[in-house]
Amino acid sequence: MMMLALNISDGSFGHEILEQVHKPQNALMHQKIQEKLLFEVTPLIATLITEGISQGICQTDYPEEVAEMTFLYSYTAFDDLMEYSEEEKKKKMTAFIYNLERLLNMEQGSMEEIIRPLFGQK
Repeated sequence: MMMLALNISDGSFGHEILEQVHKPQNALMHQKIQEKLLFEVTPLIATLITEGISQGICQTDYPEEVAEMTFLYSYTAFDDLMEYSEEEKKKKMTAFIYNLERLLNMEQGSMEEIIRPLFGQK
């Protein structure tokens, strides 16, 4: 649900924001947004991972680092997902899910139903 709340790519208003952020003359704004999100969203993700560990859903000795890696990769790789072909999108998403499950020592395929819908994939 947290990731859905951060996804502003749906709808025309979100699209307009993303369009402005990605303009070359707004590179500094893009960087500042990324930094702000990194420092504010990463602790939220780490909290979710820590809760998952306490519930036996996942396991890692590095919840904060996994949260940071997950955020940075997803923000970078999926920032401009519209520019990829459907095949490239599917491959990136499959690799992301696979690696996230490895980082969190989760059963293979356990994140499929959660993550794919966030990016409009089945």
